[in-house]
Amino acid sequence: MSALYGLAPSAREIAAVVGRGGTSGIGIGAIQHGGFILDGGHRFRQGEGSKSGYSPSSASVGVPPPPILLHYDFPAWDVLVVIPQGEGASGDRERDLFEEACPVPARDVEKMCRILLAQMLPAVLEEDLSTFGAAMDAFQSYGFKVFEAETQGPLIAECARFLRDNGGIGVGMSSWGPTLFAFGHDLKALRDKAESWLASNGGGEAFLTTANNVGFRQIAPVPD
Repeated sequence: MSALYGLAPSAREIAAVVGRGGTSGIGIGAIQHGGFILDGGHRFRQGEGSKSGYSPSSASVGVPPPPILLHYDFPAWDVLVVIPQGEGASGDRERDLFEEACPVPARDVEKMCRILLAQMLPAVLEEDLSTFGAAMDAFQSYGFKVFEAETQGPLIAECARFLRDNGGIGVGMSSWGPTLFAFGHDLKALRDKAESWLASNGGGEAFLTTANNVGFRQIAPVPD
């Protein structure tokens, strides 16, 4: 719509209009910048525009997106995306799950911050795939991600194990799932194996990609 009318709002401005970004700034940062992104979270119960409770973006209308603390280009590693049959979470179910899982214990937050700042981020900057994978594995052993994984059935855990056992590095689940991901230097063979595994386990989709380090770009329509 913006392109049609010659407008160029930022992703942050669009997020305010459509009521997004009330929980995480990562989606907005990815649209605006791409790459590896760290946001600073929200102010909590500190006046207008702050969060008053734990809730997803869909239930946080009027809360502005959190500040982006940093973004760096992500290495040109293969990223395998695998989508088995499973169930995500949205609407009332997502809101209820937030209330059940939050707040995340402070000890978990402290451990996750250390993994992120002392292992994962340096590994991105140094293009150290092995350390990045170990950090990703460790990061998903704490906090909200553990709860998200528990909402899925055994098929998703089995698929994740399959990816790890066949060479996937830093295997994890995106948000509530069921989408899984794995990193590597050359994952064509793993993609083929994943397609066969999915075909034998209810179906799904697997594809290879690499990181987007420029953000979303709208191509202006060509006049007739």
